[in-house]
Amino acid sequence: MVPLRLVGMMVGSAACWGLGLVLSKALLHELPAGILLAVQLGTSVCLLWAMTGAAGRIPPPSWVLARVSLTGWLEPGLSYLFGLLGLALTTASQAALLGATEPLWVMGLATVILGESLPRHLQVLAGLAFLGVVLVVGATPHVSVGQHLWGDGLVLLGTLCAALYVVLSGRAVSQTHPLPLAAVQQTAGLILIGLLTHWGWTGDTTLAFSSVAWWVWVGAALSGLMQYGLAFWLYLSGLRELPVSQAALFLTLIPVFGVLGGWLFLGETLTSGQFLGAGLILGALILMQRQGLTVAGRPPR
Repeated sequence: MVPLRLVGMMVGSAACWGLGLVLSKALLHELPAGILLAVQLGTSVCLLWAMTGAAGRIPPPSWVLARVSLTGWLEPGLSYLFGLLGLALTTASQAALLGATEPLWVMGLATVILGESLPRHLQVLAGLAFLGVVLVVGATPHVSVGQHLWGDGLVLLGTLCAALYVVLSGRAVSQTHPLPLAAVQQTAGLILIGLLTHWGWTGDTTLAFSSVAWWVWVGAALSGLMQYGLAFWLYLSGLRELPVSQAALFLTLIPVFGVLGGWLFLGETLTSGQFLGAGLILGALILMQRQGLTVAGRPPR
């Protein structure tokens, strides 16, 4: 029996990511993706470094630390950027469901890059989850078909970057404490996003900052704390006392909160085919995680 305190931590982590995604979707009507991400990561980086300092875990500069920090270009850098660019073109509900397919990409990349073999029953579950993705990417009533296909494609590209991060940073997690590791990786990601935004590669850079209402900046900062700071802290706190296999099951709640939040706050709905696809994705992921396939050793995105 999982203690209620730990259940609250893990459910809270999933809620922070799922509902934070909904908040980001609303903020994208006010801010370009690159600027929104820079504000979100900036607040998260400040929180993570404060937590790292309070825990007495600020690492000394080293080439090893610099090398592992570069994986932050994949996640949060490119992963979050593609995710926000896609979110601007699709719904929060679909983005949450497509983002939940990250274990599938991890599995495929581990097979290709690391040469790991995949048991037949996991191949079947992966096939069912992929069918679910096809159904979720079906036409949505909220945006044009071409627009949402571009958006879904960018979300999936961001998910692929996150999966590549998982495959490449497996050793870093075992060599460095997760808290300073997340701080240096998010710092590297923030630097990358700042440069891309400065060079005009992330979208509109003609924004007049004085024309943006104060509540938009506050909302952007809060969404960063929610998605990238608080979610990580709650998840890491729960993971200290929970087996990885149990913690992984709570991550399947992330798209649930995303879909419910999209419905409650943004008026989004899913078609019957998309509901079926969501069921296939979540069901396959739960069964995979019960079989021991998980990426729960890292914080939720």
